[in-house]
Amino acid sequence: MVNQKPERVLVLAAEGGGFDFFRQATADGRYRFTMTSMGCGFDRSDFDDEWTPPVEERSVPKTPTSFETLEEAITALLSDGMWVAWHPLEIHPDHRQAMWQFRQATIQAGGEDSWKPNAEQDHHWALACGL
Repeated sequence: MVNQKPERVLVLAAEGGGFDFFRQATADGRYRFTMTSMGCGFDRSDFDDEWTPPVEERSVPKTPTSFETLEEAITALLSDGMWVAWHPLEIHPDHRQAMWQFRQATIQAGGEDSWKPNAEQDHHWALACGL
């Protein structure tokens, strides 16, 4: 049976907003990933302990772009690697190790003009990834 309800897997925040990333099971047992933006006034207390946000708090576009992997969704949104310096508010347990590895690879692959996270940002990512 396919779960029709999107499941939040990642929340990335920066000054003034951020992005929620969701996964939804497909009939063939894989997942498709989508994202929504969040603006100022985001309050974590508005959510329950579930990984799925309340309907009234998030409106999913009628035709959201979907991706085969979470990494593709992040790269499509923030192709310059800026996301490595953002604050991870939540990472679904199924994606913590992969997100840590993807972030490290993005940092290492960056050139002179790429985003370089500081020690505090690295610490937040390590905690969110369970390291």
